[in-house]
Amino acid sequence: MSFGRRAGTATAIVGVAAAMLTASPGASFADSDTPTTRVIGGSATTIAEWPAIAALVERGRGGRWDQFCGGTLIAPKYVLTAAHCVIGTRARNLNVVLGRTQLSTSEGEQIAVKRIIRGNYKPKTDKNDIALLRLRTPSTQEPMRILRKRDRWAYQPGRAAQVAGWGATKPSGWGGSDVLRSTDVNMVSTRNCKKLFRPIFGNRQICAGVWPTGGCDSCNGDSGGPLTVMAPDGRRMLAGLVSFGANRCASKRAPAAVYTRTSAYNKWIKRHTG
Repeated sequence: MSFGRRAGTATAIVGVAAAMLTASPGASFADSDTPTTRVIGGSATTIAEWPAIAALVERGRGGRWDQFCGGTLIAPKYVLTAAHCVIGTRARNLNVVLGRTQLSTSEGEQIAVKRIIRGNYKPKTDKNDIALLRLRTPSTQEPMRILRKRDRWAYQPGRAAQVAGWGATKPSGWGGSDVLRSTDVNMVSTRNCKKLFRPIFGNRQICAGVWPTGGCDSCNGDSGGPLTVMAPDGRRMLAGLVSFGANRCASKRAPAAVYTRTSAYNKWIKRHTG
């Protein structure tokens, strides 16, 4: 059984730090570990480093807002995230937090979602795990550029990449982070990724991790968040969205996680964002 990296009960925006995180079921998995999502082996980071990162929050009990997934601002009124994050979610119950690293503070902005635009998501295989959130008002944060389809250099095995989020910080997938964290990973070859995730790995997905030892990874609560590479001009560019991985994050048995390859969806994104 595979799992997306959406959190169940997560960090409350009102200041309740991490609580229990549970994963949402997804596709069948290889024989190594059960797939799941978080930032393991990372460190606290800043909005200066990640100006476009977004925390998806939904209204919980008592009117508080709980973080459960991540996303990336790609235009003033659009946030890109994973489709499995918003299955069964209504736009009226969803907000996006931008410009904030510590969720229990009031920094940055919290914007209501007007519309959820889902792709042709296949829950059994996690194919097309991508969705757009149209915001009611534009964000003042700087959007992130998406890699172009021809930017194959960015996906070469061994290419340095970074992933960030508020997800679990322990390999078990329990306990989220009130503070934004990031970690360094590398692109993993399609061949090695298929060894772990056959037959659910497809050509619109990529793998990243620390091959073959593990130790750094995304985890529960990081779903939908950005996997990025640095462009030659020094700017951070979006390469993927956290989708799913092994139940025990960053393990040596499964030293990589699966991400939606964003460049494969540029036409779909442009069609909906203009």
